[in-house]
Amino acid sequence: MRDNPLIILLGVSVLLWLGGQTWRRRTLKRAVRDLPTLTRRQLGPEPSFDPPAETPDGLAPYAALHARTRKVELAVRAVALAWLVYVLYLATKGTLQ
Repeated sequence: MRDNPLIILLGVSVLLWLGGQTWRRRTLKRAVRDLPTLTRRQLGPEPSFDPPAETPDGLAPYAALHARTRKVELAVRAVALAWLVYVLYLATKGTLQ
């Protein structure tokens, strides 16, 4: 298992997936920390901090950041899934030994 390149290549996909998720959570947590308390109470629970459906003026920049980080996270997850498919293709083709 130590010299198996398949484990390392699969690990890259897992690291991309978790890295994108962790980056988004840290970015949102940092943005929420800078909001006033009354505005912070309008957000959803901690992991995702979803803005309300009708965004008040004070939350407009945060709602834009929330949407932007979601797009980045989805892009990183797409790269991770594409990498996983490529590694599985290599494994089934027999290129990896």
